[in-house]
Amino acid sequence: MKKLIFRRSKIVILLTFLLNLIGIQCFSQVNCLNNGVNITITGSTTSPYSPSASTTVCLPDSAFTGVGFYTGNTATGVVTYTFSQPITSATVTYSAVNLTADTDVGQITINGGGTLTLTNPCGVAITGGNTLTCNLANAFGDVSVTVNSTLPFTTITLTNIGDHTGWVQGNPCNFILCLPTETLISPLDDMNNNFANGFKLIERSNWISASNIINIGNNNLLDGVVYHAANFVDLTPGFDAVFGSQFAAYPEGCTGNTSFVYKHQNNGIRSESYHPSVFESNMSFQLYPNPSTDLVELLMQNNMSIKVLIFSLDGKIIFEKSLQDKSSYQLDVSQFEKGIYIVNVISDDGQIHTEKLIKN
Repeated sequence: MKKLIFRRSKIVILLTFLLNLIGIQCFSQVNCLNNGVNITITGSTTSPYSPSASTTVCLPDSAFTGVGFYTGNTATGVVTYTFSQPITSATVTYSAVNLTADTDVGQITINGGGTLTLTNPCGVAITGGNTLTCNLANAFGDVSVTVNSTLPFTTITLTNIGDHTGWVQGNPCNFILCLPTETLISPLDDMNNNFANGFKLIERSNWISASNIINIGNNNLLDGVVYHAANFVDLTPGFDAVFGSQFAAYPEGCTGNTSFVYKHQNNGIRSESYHPSVFESNMSFQLYPNPSTDLVELLMQNNMSIKVLIFSLDGKIIFEKSLQDKSSYQLDVSQFEKGIYIVNVISDDGQIHTEKLIKN
């Protein structure tokens, strides 16, 4: 391995170092490590792609060189993006899409069983909930869209239902991903504001649990470590932001914003504290008793049809059940190992509400 590295030019070595530093590493046009998630692309056929052919300015950039996967021009042709870890949101791209007499039309599907929504279209119109129709200002170019789900998923498949020229894959190294959860521990995840954005700015669609240490880095203002997640950021015993460090945490889902932002009381979000605390969104249910050794009552404000998911802190689902028209439900946690668990309640309309459960 050392011999291979020393044969490279200094420019290549520097580029490789920088890509690894920000958590993105391209293996090829059809395989990329993006922020710790390995993205693999498959499709009905392969096709060369020329970035200069694109006339679109959609972000993220979809351009790549060489050979990538392509739906072909049949109605059953597909391009599939597969993620090595479950995600809840991804902004993805497609290349060489046409707006002509044979306007390209594609249908998006995912796995995981959640409710799919498509947002932030660029170069395409969204119809029927999961169908993309090219509406580029020019006749030919690249497009992007954000794929969201109420439950984590690992695949996004586009089918060329328009039976026209077809869709070429985008560049997986530029996709914007949102993972559901993150657990940070010391000393493995200790950090300061000298770290690259991919490490010091952590956003999740569900929760973050942190027991790591934020150390002093540089003194640049508004350049600190930020944790934000849709339901809560839990700063557990062992967490510390040492005096002089820059750190903020607040409840907010994935935004793709890579800048350092403090949230204050006057905009409805509590500012960070340097002491262990929990930043939570409003909950629509309660767990009682909590902590518990055996039975826990899940209490809701009124009769609801819900789905209950219980996660361990490493993100594994250890309990799952759908309830119809219930205002309470008794959970048996006697067989759970002692520790902290995350309980998600998903309502009919796809809203996710989260509470922490402690098993003694």
